[in-house]
Amino acid sequence: AGLIETAFDERARRWRGETVALESGGEGVALVVLKDARNRNMFTEDLSLGILAAFQAIVEDPSFRVAVITGEGPAFAMGGSPQALSDIVEGRMSYTDFPFLYECLLRCPLPVVAAMQGNASGAGFVFGLYADIVVLAEEATYAANFMTFGLTPGFGATMLLPEKLGRGLAAEMMLTGGAYSGAALRERGVPFPVVPRARVLDHALSTARGLAALPAGSLRLMKSSLAGDLLNRLPAAVDAELSVQRKTYAFPEVRERVSRLVTRLS
Repeated sequence: AGLIETAFDERARRWRGETVALESGGEGVALVVLKDARNRNMFTEDLSLGILAAFQAIVEDPSFRVAVITGEGPAFAMGGSPQALSDIVEGRMSYTDFPFLYECLLRCPLPVVAAMQGNASGAGFVFGLYADIVVLAEEATYAANFMTFGLTPGFGATMLLPEKLGRGLAAEMMLTGGAYSGAALRERGVPFPVVPRARVLDHALSTARGLAALPAGSLRLMKSSLAGDLLNRLPAAVDAELSVQRKTYAFPEVRERVSRLVTRLS
């Protein structure tokens, strides 16, 4: 069985792409690398299937005790592709079609450390924050930029960001859609390590190896305990967000903003 019962489980098991790599981080640590730098690690279907495939493999490998996820290139993860954004606004798909993008880091029975070495925005930023431990880069920029397109946030952001960042900063990021450097977020008091970009992965791997040295059964129990409350609240948060966000799809200005983005990046 996969991490989540989804129509994508079997496709992920057959996935043999190159946009996601699962490597050994040594000493019981699994290292997942998002490698679609050309597309800034946007959540294309291929990258999404690769993420699910990697975590399926991690769960089934008893040698792994902790997982680290990072990105290759200047971006950690830049959220949905312009085409996906267009499909969502036009009603051809929903982000809930890919629930593992906002559930798999929580549902992974192993602790997950996100080494967010590069820029992250929208769903990509939220995705990284679902990790149990987060490491940010001073030079990278991070944004909950849904509102720059006139879309209210999704992916459980309205529940998760206040939990991880504090209500004041979370509200500001979601309302303005603005980008904040890791250094600026450190000054605003985010409760994560913020280090130079070149040190992000080493810091995350060192943290993960320290965790992996602890009793495996206790680690899994602790992870389940920490993630359980968020998982219990997540369905209601996503349903409420989706109900509000769908209302924005009818606004002409929203459709125009998304259309301009698709045209510019096509």
